[in-house]
Amino acid sequence: MTPQALLERLNNNEDGFTERKTEAAKPAEFRQTLVAFANSVPEGQTAILFIGVANDGKVIGVTNSDTLQKKLRGIAENDCYPSVIWQSQAFSSDGKNVVAVLIEASPERPHFAGPAFVRRGSESVAASKEVYEQLIASRNTKAGKSGLGQAKCSLW
Repeated sequence: MTPQALLERLNNNEDGFTERKTEAAKPAEFRQTLVAFANSVPEGQTAILFIGVANDGKVIGVTNSDTLQKKLRGIAENDCYPSVIWQSQAFSSDGKNVVAVLIEASPERPHFAGPAFVRRGSESVAASKEVYEQLIASRNTKAGKSGLGQAKCSLW
């Protein structure tokens, strides 16, 4: 993703596929968001977790983007099942370092970190039984290609 596109998303409000957290967030919070994005983002779209940014959009920054990315790799590979595939980009905004974690549609969904999480608006929530069943079905059907994120509104 281009630096300009990242800054545009950073400056927009949180939504179903944009989340902001400070680096002080607990590993469980990162896990929940990674899993929710991997389970919800439609094919052809990218979800972004910005780390080093407060909920109100104020850039706080991160102290060490390399260490943070290694921590996220451990969470995505070891604490999520199946592992969540992600990319990251470190960039500067307002003179402070920010890490953008990019997650695309996952053919391996559903992913778990305890319960399966999906996105509902700007929140990561535990999947209902119906959504869980759709996640399982999406793995083996063409329904998975349409993106659960587009259909989930009728489920809640």
